[in-house]
Amino acid sequence: MPADSKSSATAIRQFAEVLLEPIRIDILTALDEEVASPSQLSEKLNESLKRICHHIKFLEDRGAVELVRVAPGKAGIEHFYRATERCFIGDAEWKTLPKLLRGGISTVALRYNFADLIEALEAGTFDELVERHASRTRMCLDGQGVEDVTVLLLATLARLIEIGEEATNRLADSGEAGIHTKVHMLHFKSPSPGEG
Repeated sequence: MPADSKSSATAIRQFAEVLLEPIRIDILTALDEEVASPSQLSEKLNESLKRICHHIKFLEDRGAVELVRVAPGKAGIEHFYRATERCFIGDAEWKTLPKLLRGGISTVALRYNFADLIEALEAGTFDELVERHASRTRMCLDGQGVEDVTVLLLATLARLIEIGEEATNRLADSGEAGIHTKVHMLHFKSPSPGEG
């Protein structure tokens, strides 16, 4: 394996390890939305400042967050950070991860999916927009069909990111409040009928 491939595989595994701790995903998600200090994150995430600082250091060491500015705060000098990586591992990178690591990342990601859905259902916002979409599609596919669905979903994800960026720009120009939404996409092998 060439040196570049080894360093790339190491970087991918390090980033995957970042995603295994739910608190790290919470921090990355918060810092993807806005620049914040550990004390602000501690309050927002209802976690101890010591724990937040520990994970910020872990994320900074791996290049997932970066220091943006230092400013005086209530308790002294505060450091403000932002996320540098999206909580996303591409298809090519995913294939290089060991099965055990993929399973751990999937478990964490699905916990967030379920938490988002429960939060929206309990708050009564899930059905608030008539434009909302929820569907479940059962299929029996061949290998090509599985690949085609994955390619379609990756293209959809890319377009979703573009739509989000376009909306952010329009909101900045108009000054109007945005509508907070979440999109979940899943495609997975299910047990054969009668197995599960």
